[in-house]
Amino acid sequence: MDSRELVPATKWIARVRDALRRGEFPPFRVNHKFDIPYLGGYSVDGRTIYLDRRLPDMFRMGTHHANLGEFVTVHERVEKWFLDTYHSAYLRAHRIATAMEHQAVREAGLDPVKYEAALRPYIRRCDDETVKRVPVDLDLTPYEDEDDRRILSELMRAEGER
Repeated sequence: MDSRELVPATKWIARVRDALRRGEFPPFRVNHKFDIPYLGGYSVDGRTIYLDRRLPDMFRMGTHHANLGEFVTVHERVEKWFLDTYHSAYLRAHRIATAMEHQAVREAGLDPVKYEAALRPYIRRCDDETVKRVPVDLDLTPYEDEDDRRILSELMRAEGER
């Protein structure tokens, strides 16, 4: 077993926060121009966060309005940084990123369970549509590690049609 597996999730979250404070995350920009499975992704170099073009900027949860992309961006930045810094398995990076995303949701005064429920229709809509436009530098690690052959084949087909 990798010794990193023994570090509790709360300590990983603390490490991520420290890295953010120290400026260890690369500068980035957000791009909404492409079809991105599962709502968000990142470039191979981590300097571009891709949000699916159909993802709305704002959504309503009860009486609150929230910037959906802001939370998804937190997730994608943390996931990519964790993968690159610790050479971690995708699932571990995804779990840490989800914890950080939920923390950002709570800090905005929202409930993570309701937030996840609000995301579901957008994820389903993105998954149900054929991928037509993908960035050339989209990091495929999440799709490869999850062995999502359908998404990978759509991404490769869309890349080949450019």
